[in-house]
Amino acid sequence: MTYYVGDFNKTTSTLSLKPCKSSSIQVLRAPSDVLFNSSWDESKAREHYTYRTDRMKQINATNELTEMFGSRKAKRAKHTRERGRITQDGISSQTQSTIQERRQDATTNTTTTVDDLASNALMESRKRILPSFDIDATSVQDAYDISSILSDAETRLYLVNVLNAFRKQLSSSSETTTSKFVFVRKTLARLRATTNVTKRDEALSRLAYVYMLLTLLHCNRRIKSVSRLAENDEFLSSSLLERHVSRFAESSGGEDSYFRSDFHKDKIALHICLLALVLENYQVRPEDLREDLQVPLRKVREYFRELGCVSRSSSVNEGNISTQHQQSKKRKRSELMVLQVPLKFPARRRGRS
Repeated sequence: MTYYVGDFNKTTSTLSLKPCKSSSIQVLRAPSDVLFNSSWDESKAREHYTYRTDRMKQINATNELTEMFGSRKAKRAKHTRERGRITQDGISSQTQSTIQERRQDATTNTTTTVDDLASNALMESRKRILPSFDIDATSVQDAYDISSILSDAETRLYLVNVLNAFRKQLSSSSETTTSKFVFVRKTLARLRATTNVTKRDEALSRLAYVYMLLTLLHCNRRIKSVSRLAENDEFLSSSLLERHVSRFAESSGGEDSYFRSDFHKDKIALHICLLALVLENYQVRPEDLREDLQVPLRKVREYFRELGCVSRSSSVNEGNISTQHQQSKKRKRSELMVLQVPLKFPARRRGRS
């Protein structure tokens, strides 16, 4: 007996028969419930919905118990899960507006390239980490809005202890200034010789804010208590730190605890470098901030370049300056980071292909 195998082609609706070489054929029958039972199982859907509802109730109850009786570690883990959860309400407004802007840009400018999109994204990230700036400014004084960092009223109200301590050091007969930060000591020593009282008071208010930023930079990555941080410093008040710590750190769930990431650390360092430029007439030696920022000299230069500075060299005298040795005194080359306008930020770094 000869057996044939039929091959039905659905596209052409043709059936082709081929002889079978095997002498035995086994017939496989599929279960009838798999082939014919394709109706919606209402009972299983109801059971799944009931399970999901009960599970959400259990999760909500667990969260409430954790908030009331849980340990700090359990509460921190709960807040971390909540921050990382993606919801419709959390992403709809900002994401939809961003998508709409990108679509409008794509329709108006059809020649937009990948490099242009990357440059726009880089500029948006700079606006998040840098103070308010004007990229087309014609003078260095107008390049950055210093009042957006700290106004004069806030300085007089919250930094009064720091200002009084600085004024006391300047009015004292001793020429040595005591401060735990190198840049603050050098700036106070320079301001001691300033005769213009108005300029000196303006510089002291900005130096007081630098002092606060350096204190935030040197604290632990996780700030468990802002009030306790203020207690460890004799000049800073808790009201000042609570007002400005949210700008340079992220809340970790508690009312008084914050977490400082690498992004926030760079943001603090960039604000310090900008205020140092303002205090030093927009040209700063990066060596003066290396010890306070606790980073290599190469990283300090990167901070200033991100602000729009360029590197220049200048000569500095070494040794005692006397009339008889004035001709033989040594001169040393020193590097200065100078702010230039209009602002030119570093180009986007390209990865290796």
